[in-house]
Amino acid sequence: MFEFQDGIVVHQRDGQVTHQLRHKVLSVTCDVDELDQKQIVSFYNIGRWPLLTFRRQDFGPRNGTELRPYIEKILQHGNISWTPEFIELQAFPRFMGYGFNPMATFRCWYKDEIAAIIYEVSNTFGEHTHYVFPHPPNMRHSGVKSFHVSPFFSTKGVYVFSSRQSNMGGSMVIRYTHDGPFGLLATHRWKNIGNKISFKLIIQRFPHSLGVIMAIHWHALRTFLKGAKYHKRPERRGIPIHILSKDMSTH
Repeated sequence: MFEFQDGIVVHQRDGQVTHQLRHKVLSVTCDVDELDQKQIVSFYNIGRWPLLTFRRQDFGPRNGTELRPYIEKILQHGNISWTPEFIELQAFPRFMGYGFNPMATFRCWYKDEIAAIIYEVSNTFGEHTHYVFPHPPNMRHSGVKSFHVSPFFSTKGVYVFSSRQSNMGGSMVIRYTHDGPFGLLATHRWKNIGNKISFKLIIQRFPHSLGVIMAIHWHALRTFLKGAKYHKRPERRGIPIHILSKDMSTH
């Protein structure tokens, strides 16, 4: 199963420095077991050259080994004793060989429902970490920020996640706050469009992952010129796995 979602990502920064990023994106959802078997899947070939590819080596350990054992090990760190019946991965495909995923999402199914979720967060410095929520993702969940994503935000603060999914589409909303109510609101909303896409849609969403990384750096420059404080990247230590909890706040 490899299915596409047509969506839009919006980042709204508030506080002393305000800024907004909007970017239309195509994402792919797949069965991790199927990706483990195929390693790489190509979409919409032009001659010998695929425009879009989805590669196992872009996720998890990043060394091309199977994803399921890696994901099951992360779940064990989240004190989850059951074995997922089905693991669903949603992420951006590579475009003409290039890819970058600020966040890939693993939905772990057990007894015919999503029973846990893992967010694999990556930065542009080649680092990644995992946030694990050992409950159904439709519950609002939160956790302490533990990873350097943007140099214009502190590594301190709190994330609050809200996730919705249906047969028609879904959404992911992440609210980051630090030193008060201000911070960043990041949303990804999408509609499911099946496993066939047109060349026209690909061009309309051009340049996909390449556009994501270009947009990140372009908007980072604009944010810096507006006066945002620069935070140096800290040294990474420890196992990059963090447990999220049910959020009981009212904000």
